[in-house]
Amino acid sequence: MVKMDKLNFYKDFYMKELGVKTELNNAVNIPIIIISSIIALHVFILSTDLGLVYFYSFNLLLTLRILSLLNFLLIIISLIYLSKSYMNWGLAHTYKEIGSMNSFHKYFSDLEKEGQIEEFEPSLERELADSATNYFEVNNDRTQALATAKKWLFGSIAFTLLNSFIFILLIATKNQI
Repeated sequence: MVKMDKLNFYKDFYMKELGVKTELNNAVNIPIIIISSIIALHVFILSTDLGLVYFYSFNLLLTLRILSLLNFLLIIISLIYLSKSYMNWGLAHTYKEIGSMNSFHKYFSDLEKEGQIEEFEPSLERELADSATNYFEVNNDRTQALATAKKWLFGSIAFTLLNSFIFILLIATKNQI
């Protein structure tokens, strides 16, 4: 039977979750860039002087404005979930950190004086397990919020593509009517 190195197991899990925390902190950059680009494109489209053009019975300019409003709502929803993922709606995420190296040193010294050094490793394992469990739970919530934000952002991208198509149609037909 192979003896498992429990301390390294807990340490590896803790380090993995610490890495996930860093990845989640960096993961909001791309959605923010996409949202900024979408807003800039919509501001450009809506600020362009376009006349009324009817495509069959649809007023294309009105359709463009309605789609932009819907897109704005999707962006707001996406930003809400990005806010939850990144900063827990302004309340900040609470991660349980392991103790400081000085506190571990003092604890080890105290155990050494009492002749109970064998208690140090199980205590360290508990500390790592508690912290890693907390990291896992918080990271899981953050990951779900980020996935939801990306879902709404994808909808916003779809509306933006539709708006761009309508804008191109408006530009193409502007001088022909």
